[in-house]
Amino acid sequence: MEPDWHRFVSDYEFSELDEASNKPAFFATLDNYLQSNNLEMNQDSLKQLPFAQVLNVLTTLLPLHHTDKQAIIETVTFSECFLLLSSTIEMMSSAGQSHLRH
Repeated sequence: MEPDWHRFVSDYEFSELDEASNKPAFFATLDNYLQSNNLEMNQDSLKQLPFAQVLNVLTTLLPLHHTDKQAIIETVTFSECFLLLSSTIEMMSSAGQSHLRH
């Protein structure tokens, strides 16, 4: 028996996201989330990273509920990861509070 790793090929396909169209709106949403939850983050450093890496870092560092983090981690493509993470932080911005505090 040999494992089929085909499903995970996209883990290394960072060019899948259109950075030019996604980054500005995403960082605006992130800024709203941070302000709504009284959090601080050096966004200048984040903006220097490839967008897919930004998504991975934020999924790890943001104080999101563990079920939200798990759902984001389990996405297959970076487009799905982007949509789920941005939707999650947008909802948490509207709620004005995160589930967890660090």
